[in-house]
Amino acid sequence: MAARVPTPPPAVVAPVRLLATMPVRDEAARYLDPVLDWLVNNVTAHVAVYDDRSDDNTVAVARDHGCHVCIRPPDSTPFLEDESKFREEAWRWLEVSLDPQPGEWVLAIDADEFFIADDATVESDKLHDVIARADAEQADAVMFPRHEVFGFDIDGIPMIRTDGWWAHIVNQRLVRWMAGGSFNRQGLAGGSLPEYVRRSVFDRRTAILHFGYATTADRQAKHDRYIGREGHSRDHIDSILAPPKLERWTGKVPILGGSE
Repeated sequence: MAARVPTPPPAVVAPVRLLATMPVRDEAARYLDPVLDWLVNNVTAHVAVYDDRSDDNTVAVARDHGCHVCIRPPDSTPFLEDESKFREEAWRWLEVSLDPQPGEWVLAIDADEFFIADDATVESDKLHDVIARADAEQADAVMFPRHEVFGFDIDGIPMIRTDGWWAHIVNQRLVRWMAGGSFNRQGLAGGSLPEYVRRSVFDRRTAILHFGYATTADRQAKHDRYIGREGHSRDHIDSILAPPKLERWTGKVPILGGSE
């Protein structure tokens, strides 16, 4: 009687590697430290940070979190001069530092944003689920809702703006990496992802919580920066300082704080 050949166990398929790109400038005393804590512990440790020649210790904070950091060369384009060129340079740094491969995905996130799942699930698990869906539907990118924080209640819970331009924001922020990606030439609001994106899927189980408008000083600075520049309408710019309609954030609340 022939010996029975044991059936080999099924092959274990490793999850696709998830990468992140983050542009920064003078973020050390704002949200960079908690954002990177959240990102590295819940999303991915493969983070390429492109620094716009910060005057504070932003670079040190990013390196302390294990990020791959590049400081913008003095002869290249600053963020405020041309956002699309700057983001394209940040994308090139990701390609140099993390050596992405076909099939890998890139999360574009800023230093004042948290990427948050809608329940107790770890964010990386949710992202791998939606990546599998995007692969099945032959999509190049994933869109997520983005919530704008315009202050805090007496318990420190973020208050989300829900009126006008701010009520229903959706961003493409997760993209399948492809070689040779370029960015639409637009000095302001040029988008976070390369222009090769043709098809996207929407995921409502995760969201971006954006703290860029959380304080009065932040809002005034944004308003003053956008005046007279292409990329936002005047009505949108004026709405930054208009009395907002706010709702209490009901999702997971990140631990905030800065790094001196």
